[in-house]
Amino acid sequence: MNWHWIDAALPSTKRGTLRIWGDWFGRPYDNVHTPISYSAFDEGLRFVFDQDEILTIWKPQLVVLNALKFEVSDAMRVRWEWYSYGSPKTTPNLKYLNYVRSADRAELTSNADYKVRNQRMVITSPAVELL
Repeated sequence: MNWHWIDAALPSTKRGTLRIWGDWFGRPYDNVHTPISYSAFDEGLRFVFDQDEILTIWKPQLVVLNALKFEVSDAMRVRWEWYSYGSPKTTPNLKYLNYVRSADRAELTSNADYKVRNQRMVITSPAVELL
């Protein structure tokens, strides 16, 4: 797939609070993530954000990036990685949320210290969005 159009879109792409299949990362509108770069790989896209967070999306469908929207309508898998905020950026402090889509839901696994919240995911919501 040709993702070269993202080069032009990324500098003015919407920034905001991350939500994956309806599941907020943190409290709604509590933080702002700014995408700064991306790379493509065989099955998808990887975005790097301003605090060294990484968003990896496998088999993304209908990607919309512009000043008003950062949205991926669907995907097979989404992984969000971040370093524990306020801690050194070392491997033991690297946390992740890993969502894998099945026919009617997304299963979430994580090494983060908070409770995994599968009940909040809405498979009809966009796979990824910044709000």
